[in-house]
Amino acid sequence: MVFAVLFIYWKNGAVYIKSFKQKTTQQFTGTLTSEDRKNYIVTISQEEIGKPVSASTDPSFPSNMVYLSCRLKVSNNSNDTLKYLNKSCAWYDILKTDDVKLRIWKNSCSSDVTKVEFIAPHRYTWFSITMVYNKNKVAANTPFKLGIGIFKFVNKQQLLTFDASKKFTETDTNNLIWSNTVVIPR
Repeated sequence: MVFAVLFIYWKNGAVYIKSFKQKTTQQFTGTLTSEDRKNYIVTISQEEIGKPVSASTDPSFPSNMVYLSCRLKVSNNSNDTLKYLNKSCAWYDILKTDDVKLRIWKNSCSSDVTKVEFIAPHRYTWFSITMVYNKNKVAANTPFKLGIGIFKFVNKQQLLTFDASKKFTETDTNNLIWSNTVVIPR
C-alpha cells in the first residue's frame, strides 16, 4: 500500500497542489530489495585465486598460518548507478567469509573516512582480497564463499555515522550478497 500526502495551497489567486510520496523502508534505510539482489552479482573465478602462501616468513604470524589471495567481482546489472558506502582505508569491513576459519586480512590504517563508491549500470568493480587461515584447520579443496555488504547511499548523514560492523548487526544478512562457491587450491 502506497500513501501520498497532498498539499493544496493558494498563491496569488491560483491553486497549487504538491504531493509527497512516502519513502519505502528500502529508500530510507538503504536496505536491499529483492530486485537489488537479482541485479547485484558477486563472483569469484576459481582461476583468479592464488596459490596458498605460507606466512612463516612474516614474524607477526605463527608458522601454521597461510595467506590466500583472490579477486572478487561485484557487478551491477541494473539500469541505475549503484551508490554504496565504504571506508577509504578499512574497506574490507564490508566483506565476510562463510567459514569462520577463513578471515579477511586486515591492514592497519591511521586515517579512515566514509566514502561513497559507484558502480555504473551494467558495469562491475573488483576487490583484491587476501585471506588468512590456519593450515592445520583448513585443507586444500575446502569450499568457501565471500560476501559483500552493500549499504546503499541514501543521505549525507550516513557519511558521518557509517560503521560496517554495526550495520551488519542492524541488518543481519539483508545487505549481504554472497559469491559463488569456490575451493582453496592445492
